[in-house]
Amino acid sequence: MGSATSCKKCGYCKYSNGQGNSDATCRNSTLTAVGVDEYAQAESSCQANSGTWVVTK
Repeated sequence: MGSATSCKKCGYCKYSNGQGNSDATCRNSTLTAVGVDEYAQAESSCQANSGTWVVTK
């Protein structure tokens, strides 16, 4: 069970302008194999909007 959670990484965007937080996005090893990395896209989008990326797992 421990090895399954180690390949999963979750985080969300904390906006600095009082808009609250974005939905959490998780990276799963099966998704990155397909070539679609929603986690990386969400993280870069967060930084582009002057937010702070917070890793939850």
